[in-house]
Amino acid sequence: ARRAGGADVVLWVDRGVPAEPGRAIGARAAMGDRFPAEMPAHFLTCFVVADCDEAARTAPELGGRLLNGPEATPYGRFAVLADNQGALFAVVDPSAAGALPAESGA
Repeated sequence: ARRAGGADVVLWVDRGVPAEPGRAIGARAAMGDRFPAEMPAHFLTCFVVADCDEAARTAPELGGRLLNGPEATPYGRFAVLADNQGALFAVVDPSAAGALPAESGA
């Protein structure tokens, strides 16, 4: 397990490969207080993209919907989308990994 940005995250990598974000083939994140208690556990397919913001802008033009984000995460810019049939998926741009906004002291 690896804690990233206060989240409990487990990265899945090929056998014998270090558990590093750039080598991950999958991940599991605990759903914390940020999510409603009635939200069930689920899988979300995530695609690596060159530009998360561009993917989020393009999805509605192609019949999809932007559901959440884009937002900065420890693993890159991340957004949740739905295709034109309602299937959920996410996109992440790992080139922006670690670029989290500073938290305010307010």
